[in-house]
Formats: sequence, C-alpha cells, structure tokens
Amino acid sequence: MLLSSILLLLAGCVATRVSSQKQDTDKLVEANQGYLLIGLVNDYDLQALYVWGEENLKLTHEDLSAGENYILLPVKAGEYHFGRIDYNYYYRTSLNEDDWRFEVKPGRINYVGHLTVEQPFYYFFANHIELENRAANAQLFMEKYFPGLLTSRDMFYAGPGQDRFYSLIAGLEEQQ
Repeated sequence: MLLSSILLLLAGCVATRVSSQKQDTDKLVEANQGYLLIGLVNDYDLQALYVWGEENLKLTHEDLSAGENYILLPVKAGEYHFGRIDYNYYYRTSLNEDDWRFEVKPGRINYVGHLTVEQPFYYFFANHIELENRAANAQLFMEKYFPGLLTSRDMFYAGPGQDRFYSLIAGLEEQQ
C-alpha cells in the first residue's frame, strides 16, 4: 500500500520532455489542444524549465540558450503555471504557482508573456525572475516565423493580468 502510494505520487511529478515547434505547420490534432507561446529572455543558458498543469512539461537546454527565445508548443488546454527553473545540476528555483499561473485555451495561440531570468551578481541564488507582457514582440515573432499558423489560428494574451493588444489588432484588421 505504501509503495503504491509513493509510486502514484512520483508518477504525478514526472514531466514530459518537450521541444519548441520549428515548422510553420499546424500541429494541433485534438479539439482540446491549444498552442502555448512563451517568450524567454535570459542572460545565460538554463538547464531546464518546468511547466506544470494539464500536462507536466520539461523544456531543456536545447530551447533555453542565452538571449531572447520563443517557445511554441501544442499542449492540452487547461490551467498551467511555471513550476521550476533549473540553472544547472545543483541550483534551481521553485516558483510559487499563484504568481506564475496562466490558462491555455483550445484552438488558439496563447501567449503567456516573456519570462525574464537574469543573474545580476553571478550567484545562482540571486536571480531576478519576472514575467512581462511583450505582446507586440510576440506578434512580430509569429508574423516572421509562423505566418501560416498565425493566419489559421487567432493569438491571444493568456498570462496574468489584462491585455487589449490583440483585440486592438483584430479591430484594425477588420477596418482594412
């Protein structure tokens, strides 16, 4: 009984290793899926970023190199939050789920913001982490690298707080 409880608990913590979509093709295969778009700005390579929710996801160093990156993933619709950042094998930061929560809605591109990870003092325990809404930058990225997907799927801000940028763009497009 105790062993089965421990195994069940561990199974719930397992994250599926995922990698950002690179092709401008629609990869949503189920009606209950949506795209998760994360902007990532970091001043050094990260080992892993965990996203917990309907699916537990693990992004690896392949998508987490230093600089500004965008991560586009087809995922199940539902509630998610950034769970943990691994800087290397020894240092990591767990994130309070209430502060890093977002929702992925089905059938659309859900931009959740730019996760900024900076190391101001060259110490892993002194990182500055924030989630910023840079919707205009995300829109430009999608127009440049995923124009076909952006034509077939609407894009919305799904991160914390309110944003009217995408509704403003939709209104301008209707006027043309």
